[in-house]
Parts: sequence; structure tokens; C-alpha cells
Amino acid sequence: MLVIFGANGRMGRALVSEALRQNWPVRAVVRDDRDGRGLDQLIDVSQISYADADHEEAVSAVLYGATHVISAINARAAGHGSPRYANEAGANIVRAATAAGIENIVHFSVVGSFRWSPNPLNRRSFRLDR
Repeated sequence: MLVIFGANGRMGRALVSEALRQNWPVRAVVRDDRDGRGLDQLIDVSQISYADADHEEAVSAVLYGATHVISAINARAAGHGSPRYANEAGANIVRAATAAGIENIVHFSVVGSFRWSPNPLNRRSFRLDR
């Protein structure tokens, strides 16, 4: 079972699509019920799981049966209504997956992660990626 956090984003949808193409069982995870738009074109809405990566206990709840985890959450808000994660969100996913015995964890980010960058989005991504 492949669990994909941030499954509603551009990268997340591409990952879900490719995993399904390769016949992986997928659990697509989004932050809340507003985040399923676009993803519902790939999978039935009843197959979408909800967990806020800002809270480790919420992440743990969607990891049952998982063998692999991909985090495609982003450190920035792409626009009005897009999720913005706390600095600990990425670490929460890794901690919860590790506690669940999952050894195959990948984190993707589309934002440059340079702590020295003058751009606040890059600095925020650095903290999330860390």
C-alpha cells in the first residue's frame, strides 16, 4: 500500500496516476475535504483520506496497512484556499511512518529549499524539507 500525502497537488496527482497505472494500491491523502478537487478525476472521492500533516496523530491514522509513503506536501500556499503547513509537517509524516514500521519514505518538494534565500517561500520550504 502506497500512501501519498499531498495527493491533490500537481505532483501528488501525477504520483497517484502513475501508481495506479502500475497497479499499486494507493491511499491518496489530502488535508481536508476542500482539497479533493482534481483528485476526484483520478479516483473515487470515497477513496480519498484526510489527514492534516501539521498533527502527527492525524498522520498516524491514515498509515494502517502502508508499506511505502510519499510526501508531496508543499511549504507554500499556491493561492487562495491552498494549504499552508507548519514547519513540522514533513517531520510529522516521517516520524509517524517510522513509528508504523514503514522504511520506504520519499519527500518531494517543488519549491527550492535554500535556508539563505531572500525569498521567504524558499526559507519555509527549507524548514519543511529539513
